[in-house]
Amino acid sequence: MKKEFIETAANGGAVFIPQDPDSGLFLTRRLPLDATLEPNSPFREIHAIWNSRRTDDGPPRWEDFDFTDFRGWHSRLKVSVFPDDQPDPEFRIMGENWRDIAMQNLAGMRFSKMLPKQFEYQFRDHFREIRDKALIGHAFGPVAAIEFGLRKTEVLELPVSRNGEKVGGLLHCLHIDAAP
Repeated sequence: MKKEFIETAANGGAVFIPQDPDSGLFLTRRLPLDATLEPNSPFREIHAIWNSRRTDDGPPRWEDFDFTDFRGWHSRLKVSVFPDDQPDPEFRIMGENWRDIAMQNLAGMRFSKMLPKQFEYQFRDHFREIRDKALIGHAFGPVAAIEFGLRKTEVLELPVSRNGEKVGGLLHCLHIDAAP
C-alpha cells in the first residue's frame, strides 16, 4: 500500500492520510432531517440545538444561530459552505480540534483539496446527497495523528440553509474517542 503524508509548515508534523482507495475510507450514511439520534450519541446536545431551529420546510438558516448556542462545541465545529454548484464544501471556520487533526487551519480550502482521493471515491456523492436532498450526514472511521495515534472519529454534518439555498452549508461536528 502506498502511504502518503501531508507535511505542515506550522509545526513540521505529519498526519497520515491513507491515499490508497482500498484503505482508510470512512463509513458514511445520510439521515433524514427528522432523524432521532441514538440515546448514547455524542452529538445529542448539538443535534437538539440544530433541530430546535429547523423548520417544516427544511434545515435551519445560519442566521437562526447565535455564537453562544454552540457553547462547549466551538473547538469541535467546522463550518463549510457550498459556494457553487459543486458538492465540494469550502471550509470557512475551523475549531481547534479540527486544526489539531489537520495540523493546519484549512479555512478557505475545499474538501477535495484536503483529501482528493477520498473525495473522489466517496465524499463527492456523500456531499451531493446531503446538499441535493437536504439530509444529515454521518461519517465515521479511523484518524491517525502524531499527537494521539489512531482513534475512532465521528463527524455529524448538519445542513444549514444559506443565501436562499435549501442546503447552502454544513456544520461539521467532531467527536474523537478517548484513548484506548
